[in-house]
Amino acid sequence: RSCAAYQATHYFPDKPPGEVHRGFRNEDLAHQTFEDETFDLVITQDVMEHILEPWAAFAEIARTLKPGGAHVFTTPIYSGLEETEIRARLRDGDVEHLAPPEHHGNPIDPEGSLVTAHWGADLAEIIAGASGMRTNIERIVDRSLGIDGEFLEVLVSVKPARAPSRTVSSRSMQPDGNPDTTDVPQPVPLRDLVPQHGYDPQLERGENPFAARFGGLSDEEWLAVLERSLEEPRIEGVEFPGFPETALQQRIHGHSGADSLREAVAFYRFCRDNTYRTPAPEGELRFLDFGAGWGRISRPFMRDFGPSGLYGYEPNLLFCSVARALNPYVCFLHGGRVPSNSLPRGWVDLVVSWSVFSHLPEWLARAWLVELHAALRPGGWCVITSWGRRFLELLREEQEKRDRGGSIHWYYEIVIDRFGDVSARLDAHDRGEYIYADDTGDGEYGDAIVSEVALRRILSEASLGFDLTRSDTSSLPQDVFVLQRPPG
Repeated sequence: RSCAAYQATHYFPDKPPGEVHRGFRNEDLAHQTFEDETFDLVITQDVMEHILEPWAAFAEIARTLKPGGAHVFTTPIYSGLEETEIRARLRDGDVEHLAPPEHHGNPIDPEGSLVTAHWGADLAEIIAGASGMRTNIERIVDRSLGIDGEFLEVLVSVKPARAPSRTVSSRSMQPDGNPDTTDVPQPVPLRDLVPQHGYDPQLERGENPFAARFGGLSDEEWLAVLERSLEEPRIEGVEFPGFPETALQQRIHGHSGADSLREAVAFYRFCRDNTYRTPAPEGELRFLDFGAGWGRISRPFMRDFGPSGLYGYEPNLLFCSVARALNPYVCFLHGGRVPSNSLPRGWVDLVVSWSVFSHLPEWLARAWLVELHAALRPGGWCVITSWGRRFLELLREEQEKRDRGGSIHWYYEIVIDRFGDVSARLDAHDRGEYIYADDTGDGEYGDAIVSEVALRRILSEASLGFDLTRSDTSSLPQDVFVLQRPPG
């Protein structure tokens, strides 16, 4: 009565998607047929513990919600379980059981519904990582009505209303790759690393098989080998890390496959030539990819740094879990978006950060520069990238095109609307101001333009002993800054 466009759905695996059967529209929550931004409200009751691809389902629900819309649902959250336990998943189209099968009652299937997950205290963080939605969890207890016990939680996930969600369909991709897509893989348990990648005795001995087999190759030849690894998991006897699904790659950086590897190798070459210049002696130097995503940027560095010296840091739990599952040669660390002195002091020699500072507000950029400075050994380098004046000039051209009635890329339209008068932003940039427009509403993530003048001011105000050894505004798609902690 209150919802004129009410839709009731159920999943019938043997029926065509989108078809009405027994009064219900047939929908797989993880692969829906609804258009983007269809619903104001999605309700599920004790469903999410039965989805074989729950990360994709959360992303799909966010995609089909209108900005400001909500997913209100119930699902069992297990008391005392800090990390979610995945009990079953899809592997090559078949159900793979990771724990003894458990079933709940199902009104349309006498065999019941397979339980695929025991959700833990990390559920809200998982939803945020998969969909960009923030989740409140309410526990309803009323002993006067006899309501008490376990599994009484009601969860409300809300899609941000400030701007179109970063969870979008795969038809639209942001140039630097921040939107979510409709097909997000779930993390693979760490215990499955060996079955997935095979046994490599060199890895067990702490040796670097990539240096031994490919250390003498040119950068172009090394790139060709990495591109081969997209299709060949084993090359010249070396097990290469796997790759995530195309949709997740595009979600993080806007492209995938060979294009993504070429960009990573270009950044690798720039970092090497402006910092350590030659491969690190075995066991002597440590590398950290800050904001590692699924681990793309660290791939080319694998031949220069041994397994004991390769690290990544990623705040997004989903991305970090995928990175860990794909690449046993890199130690991926998960931590918060705001630094909390969690990185060891004076332990790393090279920090690289691709397209992270292009999304941080000034206060958070300053905080992370302080943290990374403390993590570096004396003489260590920090190479960061950000949007610069080139991007603002592009936005101004696109704004003028739109003002003339022309059509522009949806991402440019969003950023232009956030920035407002782009010409005024250019003037502010040239005055040395730090340019930032918030995306998520929490003041921790958005779009940033960082000039050399603004960076030098931040370093001075934070009293950081960084030397800015190079500022490059033309070699790579984003501007690059090379910082060095003075030796001694």
